[in-house]
Amino acid sequence: CPRGFVGRRFDVSTARRLQAVKWWDWPHDRIMAAGRYLLSEDVNTFLEKLESGEI
Repeated sequence: CPRGFVGRRFDVSTARRLQAVKWWDWPHDRIMAAGRYLLSEDVNTFLEKLESGEI
């Protein structure tokens, strides 16, 4: 049973950027192409590559 809010994984700005991406709505081939970035702990690199059009 959860005891309540523990803390944020990402700052508010990063969380908003991640929510705006809506990767769960992407076609399968795009998810597969971005897989190494989606699975990375380096969320900023994922967002930068996405925003630059690399993925």
